[in-house]
Amino acid sequence: MPRLIPLLRREAPTVSLVVTHSDRRGMVRQMMDGEVDLALGVSPENSPNSKRSVLFEQRSVCVVADDASAKLTMETYQQRPHILVAMKELGDNEIDVALAIWGFRGKLH
Repeated sequence: MPRLIPLLRREAPTVSLVVTHSDRRGMVRQMMDGEVDLALGVSPENSPNSKRSVLFEQRSVCVVADDASAKLTMETYQQRPHILVAMKELGDNEIDVALAIWGFRGKLH
């Protein structure tokens, strides 16, 4: 945002910028209803009548407790308890979806 504001002032001085928060479904709905002109976020699905561009790629990381002496393999990963930091309450999330594709399952506590 710090670099965007001066750029907008210079290149598009009549444009208004309003920043809000919404979940993925809300962003799609707001776009389709014409409430917003641009939505930025993580959206794995394409929506009809919308264009999507990848701005950057981001990898997930796994943080392991100090007492984890074994090498982290998929087997040891599945045996250990997990926490998930997420923008919404429990439900589908990127980690569980990726694990399910490979036939694995997480163990949230």
